Amino acid sequence: MILKLIESVGLSAAELRRYLLSEIDEFLAAADPAAMEEEFGDALFALACMAWAHSGRHYRLGLEAAETKLRQRLRDYATLTRRPRIYADERIAQMEIGVVHFALGQFGGQWHQFDPLYNGTVAEVALLTDAPFGRRGVLTNHCIVTFGDSDALTYEILYAAGTTQCGNTIRCKIPDFMFDRAKKTLKLAEFGGLLALQVLAGIDGIRLAPSAVAHFHSWEAGFLAESADFWRRMSMLKTIFSPYLTTGRLKTVFEARGGTGWTMTPEELAIAAYFERKLSEACMRVVLESSQDRDFFMNWVDRERLDVRSFAGTRAASIGRAPVCDGRLDFVAGGRPVREKGFVELCHQFAQVRAWAAGRGLEATLSILCRERNRAKGADYIAEMESAIAASALEGVVSVEPKMSMDELRRRIGETSALIVPSLYDPYGLMPNYAIDVNRPSFVSRHAGIAENVKSRDFVFDPEAEGDLVRSVRAWYEGDLTFDFESRFPSYLDLYLSQEPRPAWE
Repeated sequence: MILKLIESVGLSAAELRRYLLSEIDEFLAAADPAAMEEEFGDALFALACMAWAHSGRHYRLGLEAAETKLRQRLRDYATLTRRPRIYADERIAQMEIGVVHFALGQFGGQWHQFDPLYNGTVAEVALLTDAPFGRRGVLTNHCIVTFGDSDALTYEILYAAGTTQCGNTIRCKIPDFMFDRAKKTLKLAEFGGLLALQVLAGIDGIRLAPSAVAHFHSWEAGFLAESADFWRRMSMLKTIFSPYLTTGRLKTVFEARGGTGWTMTPEELAIAAYFERKLSEACMRVVLESSQDRDFFMNWVDRERLDVRSFAGTRAASIGRAPVCDGRLDFVAGGRPVREKGFVELCHQFAQVRAWAAGRGLEATLSILCRERNRAKGADYIAEMESAIAASALEGVVSVEPKMSMDELRRRIGETSALIVPSLYDPYGLMPNYAIDVNRPSFVSRHAGIAENVKSRDFVFDPEAEGDLVRSVRAWYEGDLTFDFESRFPSYLDLYLSQEPRPAWE
């Protein structure tokens, strides 16, 4: 019946175009849901009438045909339009890439040397882009694949070498119009197939080395594990997954403790743990940084596929107590303002450190470097820290300060007596590495993976055990103890040295 009505309207295509536009305007003017639905139906009818007048054919109003075309657009261009790839330098397309880093959701914005590292994943990628490839002393080119605010696939040089053959770090930035929505609405699984098409389009724009490695750095890339097309594309590459933030184990910690202010909400943790497991099962090797994580991941994959490595640049160090200047003991801590970092517990514990120091005629201070440039991030947790400072009468003794760049951070740690790492959960914990760089000891929570590498156990403490931090500080100061560190596991920097063909990795 509706088709007969359409054929009987008797107006020209030009007249029906005006009719269609007026119906669109009425739809846009509608305010309540019922009126919107009615006006949308009128606009569809007007569109069908105009199509018949112009072509003499009845077109289906379903979106099936459009979906096929749009999926192909995503696969070819990573956009809904035919926007060509943009290369900041025409030579990028010809550079042979040895390692592709899938750091989706990271590296999408501007990066400057004077900005602090965003998190451990970013620090990990920054380290590995300088790692030898194939054999010692040999570098390769790296490509970081990420989603970012761009209208087309964009290829830029983040770090340039003196040659195009090796030592360059390229960023492939994929338009993030879907990824941002999928992540914010926790619908990465629903959008996963379409996002995988975008990622495939991004990889098509680079030239991979015959022995290339695909390195996944976060659970956020887990939707790729469910894409048969993507995994066929990876079939000739070695695949590595190194979940710096092991969300599956973090989920168990959260469920045991509860509370707010964690890195992720319960809903986010559930999704992250699901995708983390998917990537672990799909990749040939899973790289972890502590025996605790290894024991947890053995529930998911065979032990033979688990590779425990150390992030430490310095493999071993022995550090004595720095001289006390002007009767002061200055301590520093730092990291993201989230509950698993244990800063609230540190504020409570430091009251006893201050009292002990005062009894010896010393002044003890603590700086916690955790404020983000965006003051809204972690604001509630920082407010809780400030309440803990006030409750222990530590105003002027404990300060909450902004995060800083790597060079500034090392300098700041080097100006203090020691670093404190009070983590309630940390797969590894980068801060002691930076302290070692400037010859300063660290008091490390037993919940941080790096604590396994601290040989002098007096420097390991429980941030939730009353008096355990002051016990550790007192033993160091009064006993003049040496901080001894030794990596238990092979270095991260050896990760890409294997020359085995792909089957040997499986």
